[in-house]
Amino acid sequence: MSDIDDTTATTNDDAPLSMGDAVKLFTAPDAPADSDEEQPDDEEGQSEESADTEELADEAGDEDEIGEDVEEQEQAGSEEDGDGEDEPESEQGRFVNHDARVKLADGSFTTVAELVESGLRRDDYTRKTQETAAEKQEAQKAREQLTQLRQANEEVRAYTIAVLEQFMPKPPDEALYATDIVKAMEQERAYRQRKEQLDYLKAQRDWDTQEANKQRGEESRELSNAEWAKLIAHPDMTDLKDETKGKALLSGMLTYGQRHGFSEQELRGALAFDHRQAVILKKAMAYDALQEAKKKVIPKKTEGRPPVQKGSKRLNPQGMARRDAHVAMKSLETSGSLKDGVRALLAIEKTKG
Repeated sequence: MSDIDDTTATTNDDAPLSMGDAVKLFTAPDAPADSDEEQPDDEEGQSEESADTEELADEAGDEDEIGEDVEEQEQAGSEEDGDGEDEPESEQGRFVNHDARVKLADGSFTTVAELVESGLRRDDYTRKTQETAAEKQEAQKAREQLTQLRQANEEVRAYTIAVLEQFMPKPPDEALYATDIVKAMEQERAYRQRKEQLDYLKAQRDWDTQEANKQRGEESRELSNAEWAKLIAHPDMTDLKDETKGKALLSGMLTYGQRHGFSEQELRGALAFDHRQAVILKKAMAYDALQEAKKKVIPKKTEGRPPVQKGSKRLNPQGMARRDAHVAMKSLETSGSLKDGVRALLAIEKTKG
């Protein structure tokens, strides 16, 4: 029996411990040693149990780490799947991805990204156009102010020149140099001083005049270019886009205008600075050409044909009877026969009935 018990105990000791038994053994207090010989065996058993417990704990930790990795992967996958979906609706509205497609009013399709890009381009164009218009207005305002200042300066300068010319000292007489050279030199110095001042003002006046003419020339060119752009963009003036047709049209308009009393300078000014007058002139020229063509075509079609006779009114029965009686009486007067007399009598009787 003792041998069997020992074998059974050995078998139980060699069997693997469960998680619960390992925890109990690990947390149980150390039993007192019965003898010095049994103490090494207990220490070896405790070390083996501790090793088994650590291995089980490591395995459990590995399982926890694997579970966390799986959860992270599932969460990342759900986030990636959510990227392709539209964002939830917020206070500012519902947001969609830029690769979403939309149908336009004309039936074509496009993406949100293209719509955003076109909207940004339109906003940029509008902003630049507004900035350009504002810059033009500021430049025009500055020009007007400069023109007003130039006019005011010109008035002051003209008045100053008139005063200097009125009180301009005369150069000394040559005879004065022989009698009183000091006085002659003083007069000459005063004359030269005033003359230099007068020449300076006149030079400034001439320079301002040149600048004003230059500015007017630039403004005229800008206006002419703008009017020319409007003229060639007009649907009735498409011939101006072609060099040959454009030259022929302008030459014809100048000739037509001079025929009606306009000078060449007036016509060139109207064509260059007011596209509306050019359009009206071209239409008037085309209308007159059409009327001239009608005069040539209508007589040719009616030439050699008999004149058109006007239709008479349709007679009523009483009127027809009177007409027949009149014809019968004329025949009777001409022939005097009995037959025509009877016919005339019957016709007269019909008029009475």
